[in-house]
Amino acid sequence: MASSRGFRIRQIAPDMPLTWALTEKLYWSPEAKDKLTGDTDNDLFKAAYDAVEWKEYYERLKGTPFYDWAVEGGGILSFGGSLQVENARFFSRIGDVSTTEESWLRDHPEFNQVLHDVHVEAVGQMVDHLLGRTFAKRRRKRHRKSKVQQEIAGFKSGDSVVVKPGITDPDFGIDIGGWQGRLDEDADVDSMVLIAWDSVTLQNMPGAMIEQCEEKGLDWSEMMLGAHEVELTRPRDTKAAVTRVIDDLCKKYAWSWLGDEGKRIGKVLAGVDPDDEMAALHAWEDHLSHHLAFPFEAEVSESQDRGPVQAGDRVKVTGIGLVDDLYGVIVDLRHGRLKYAFPLCDLEVGDERSPNHQLVRDYAVWFANR
Repeated sequence: MASSRGFRIRQIAPDMPLTWALTEKLYWSPEAKDKLTGDTDNDLFKAAYDAVEWKEYYERLKGTPFYDWAVEGGGILSFGGSLQVENARFFSRIGDVSTTEESWLRDHPEFNQVLHDVHVEAVGQMVDHLLGRTFAKRRRKRHRKSKVQQEIAGFKSGDSVVVKPGITDPDFGIDIGGWQGRLDEDADVDSMVLIAWDSVTLQNMPGAMIEQCEEKGLDWSEMMLGAHEVELTRPRDTKAAVTRVIDDLCKKYAWSWLGDEGKRIGKVLAGVDPDDEMAALHAWEDHLSHHLAFPFEAEVSESQDRGPVQAGDRVKVTGIGLVDDLYGVIVDLRHGRLKYAFPLCDLEVGDERSPNHQLVRDYAVWFANR
């Protein structure tokens, strides 16, 4: 099950013997953790929790024993036992359920995927609220004009259209005259039209504009304009070509939504298939091996399930040991007189003047959002 950007997921053994049920801990991103560190009264956390669109998720639980529990509890995250967010860890957990849900889940194991999905999506909305971001892409549009100055024929979904000369982008003000795409829906003369850009327009779209769209949560693959701002034309590509180009651009700008951190991450992973996590980990291993200065002092930033090394401990990192498909880059370190192997994602360099500080943080941000 894939993790979502904004946090990472670690599968764990159940606290109760429900081995047939999904149990997972979802660790929030370093940015969200930073926001919540000073939230001693839980006011910020409560506001983020209330910002989740719970009613949308309730609909997905109808017809199951989880529905009444979620509605009565005021939030779906309570379906797996009480929501657990501790100041040292910032994780939420699902997997512990009562006898009623246990019996039902045993007969419907496929519903674990639904539990996983709402877990990821609900916490994702909380992270979005905490960071003041909207990661769901917004359609780009200009305000509807009260009067249309020119009479034109209606359009229908699938029509190819070209933007008239002199028309500017509603968000960035650049000239988009000549941009071409297909309509996603029918439109009348006094309406807005949703245009899905064709492959030629996408390939020639300024990279800086795509990066800004990613940072602002705007969808660069489509745009809404007034129907009077476009006219019919002949198609010049296929929908399959559009899909290929969008896929290529998504890979190229996969990390742009993170701003400057994303640009640095993108350089490390240039040419790496985003779906090949081991290849990405080995790219990080190579990058960090060449740029980190060993040994260096670090602090454990994440609480650990077990073991002698815990959050807040000061350690000395002596080198990179190996790459693990679950825990990522594993470093060798010393804690006191003893040696340990430890995941780099759970460390941070406190000295912000050290080049190692940014390198380790960039890796941790990538690992949390991969």
